[in-house]
Amino acid sequence: MRITKIPCPPLGTNTYVITEEKESTIIDPSYSCTQKVLEITKNTKVKYIINTHGHPDHTWENQQLKEKTKAKLLIHKADSHLLKNPEFKLPIPFTPSTPDEFLEENKNITLGKLKFKIIHTPGHSPGGICLYEEKEKIIFTGDTLFKGTYGRTDLHHSNEKEMKNSLKKLAQLPEEIKIYPGHGSETTIGEEKSWIEKYVK
Repeated sequence: MRITKIPCPPLGTNTYVITEEKESTIIDPSYSCTQKVLEITKNTKVKYIINTHGHPDHTWENQQLKEKTKAKLLIHKADSHLLKNPEFKLPIPFTPSTPDEFLEENKNITLGKLKFKIIHTPGHSPGGICLYEEKEKIIFTGDTLFKGTYGRTDLHHSNEKEMKNSLKKLAQLPEEIKIYPGHGSETTIGEEKSWIEKYVK
């Protein structure tokens, strides 16, 4: 397995490419990432484009990459409307996209020998999800959990009570699990667990 992180402007969103056995999956294709993603995936079959949630900095180049790779676009149904109307004033043109499948709690996404379990983590947005690979001990948390903090809950459709429940769910995972967040640097469940437990009380 190879994981490539591409930090993208204007908000430092992390786009990820996971490659396993000549297959690739793209997570959160943000602004200006398409050319880099195509270079990384040129010798692989791109199976999925996955949005951890529907905010435009995580979905900006869905359509461009969908057209070029023919990959299936996946998102939780509760955020799918944002792919048509991001509900934000954006400084850069946004191209709408259409999902092919919806992500659900406990659904598995396979990539080669990898099996990613979907964990529904609303709070930052109603359709927020995390992608957890138990054997590899990794999780992609989108804007639910960052190093030292969590996604904003003061936005339209955000909900702090749901965020606390989602973080409580993540804090129950093994401490050695490595976190690949939607913004910022990697961390582990163990490093974040103490502040999460204080916050969710």
